[in-house]
Amino acid sequence: MRRSTLAVLALTLVLAGCRKAAAPPPPAPAPASSGGAAAPAPQKPAAFRGEWRASLKGADIPDVPAGGQVRGREFTVEIAEFENGILHLKQGKEFFADLEFVVFLFTKEKGSIPENRTWEFEPERKFDRPHIHLGYKKPGENMPSHDMFMSGYSMKLELGKESGKKIPGRIWLCVEAEAKEGEPAGGERKSWVAGTFTATVKGFILRNGQADRTEDALELLPWLMEERLKKENPGQAVAVTNSAGGMMTTGEKTGSGSVDVEWTLAGAKKGWLKARFEKKNGEWAVSKVWPGNQIPEAHPDKVPDLKAKGPEGLRYLAAVELEKMFAGKIVHMQGALYPNAKDGVAAACQVGGQVEGEDDWFQKTLLFKWTENGWAFDRVLAEGERFNAATGAVEK
Repeated sequence: MRRSTLAVLALTLVLAGCRKAAAPPPPAPAPASSGGAAAPAPQKPAAFRGEWRASLKGADIPDVPAGGQVRGREFTVEIAEFENGILHLKQGKEFFADLEFVVFLFTKEKGSIPENRTWEFEPERKFDRPHIHLGYKKPGENMPSHDMFMSGYSMKLELGKESGKKIPGRIWLCVEAEAKEGEPAGGERKSWVAGTFTATVKGFILRNGQADRTEDALELLPWLMEERLKKENPGQAVAVTNSAGGMMTTGEKTGSGSVDVEWTLAGAKKGWLKARFEKKNGEWAVSKVWPGNQIPEAHPDKVPDLKAKGPEGLRYLAAVELEKMFAGKIVHMQGALYPNAKDGVAAACQVGGQVEGEDDWFQKTLLFKWTENGWAFDRVLAEGERFNAATGAVEK
């Protein structure tokens, strides 16, 4: 019995040795070490940013921040502004931009905002379209050079809905300047801008026939005067037809301004008026109106003390003398009446302006002397004379 058991065991071992061994499992991948380079992520294709094209027919404006090229130089829209029907796309923070596209849209009503509008133009030589100005500073120059285009360009422009003095827009504009004398031919004459922007709306703004009274814009002053005249003459045709001598001194919430306006009533000329304005709590309004042949500073609510220090008395005297000199003529003053004084000795006030109907501008310097009764007018300085405010003396 024991011998049989051993035989069976031996046979089992032999059979087991004849079977094929199973393949070992594949080794697990080794973990990446912290110092090893990760596999590169798949690269997304760069967004299309536009290009110069002779025709934009069928093209879609790229959905990227607006940029392009100006005369061979890379261009990025850093500042976008819309003012009085003109769109400015600028690169550079100075008053004169380093590079700039300017689009004159010629809106029908001054101050209106062309919301939800689209313009498309192919490069035909037609003149019923916006004008384009291209500004660029050459290396080492502070003032820009300009190329101007009244036609012959390709443009797609879209403006959206204005809100909070911001208006979104999309543009693709391609221009090609004519070769200038001494300028090499080539691609540097081609310029373009494409993409999206949000423009700040500035200047005189008109919405549904009403002006934005918060804007520090000289064009607002004649509009406010026309509004006042319409209220004073209900049911009649009133129009401000001309303006002159506009001036503003502004702050964030306060300010003062002046303008002369010529107006008509039912088509008949009514002459000139002089108006003063105040900005209170951030909004402009008419404060007072005088006949056109008066100088407002000569007609204050209260005559200033001529013995007091300060400019009020001298401004009043200067205005009185000017009215005497021009004897009822309409005088459009250029700038305010600001005297220079040597207290207790003498003072001078430079005045300038234009008499209505005359081509030439005048410039005069009025001299005042201190007397026992305070300030008094002395004379008009002759040509070549000047007033020394440090000494109070007239020098030649």
